[in-house]
Amino acid sequence: RRVGEMSRAQPNLHAAAHLYASDRNGLFLVSKAVGFGDRLAKIASLGHSVIFHTEADEMLLEGEGWWTQEAWTTRSGGGRGLHESKMWSPSGIHVATTLQDGLVKKAEPGMLAMFEGFGEVFNGGDAEGETEASGDRAQLKESAKL
Repeated sequence: RRVGEMSRAQPNLHAAAHLYASDRNGLFLVSKAVGFGDRLAKIASLGHSVIFHTEADEMLLEGEGWWTQEAWTTRSGGGRGLHESKMWSPSGIHVATTLQDGLVKKAEPGMLAMFEGFGEVFNGGDAEGETEASGDRAQLKESAKL
């Protein structure tokens, strides 16, 4: 949600907003893929690259419409994963591609969880039962063994 206007004269500010959104949200996909859900003790980005494919005026965050980030993980296991995405403007232009490598650590029972209930102590339960069904279930089962 946008809380204010950004000047057209500062396209780097718009690029920084895209970078922030990409970096902030990317590793939650990895957490879900390895079966941790939102029960995280720690989360860290090891590397994050964004390639912009358009001129500055095509990536400005202005006007109405939804920006879309199409995201997936090509490999996740053992608390580490690779997140890739494409960002699309409200008019359907492929504006950027992202690549992020990161670590996620599951909150164990009795541990303070970063996001579940915003800082409540996690008392147990199976997070994998809450993940969405995936066509790559073997990958999730493999990561549970690590």
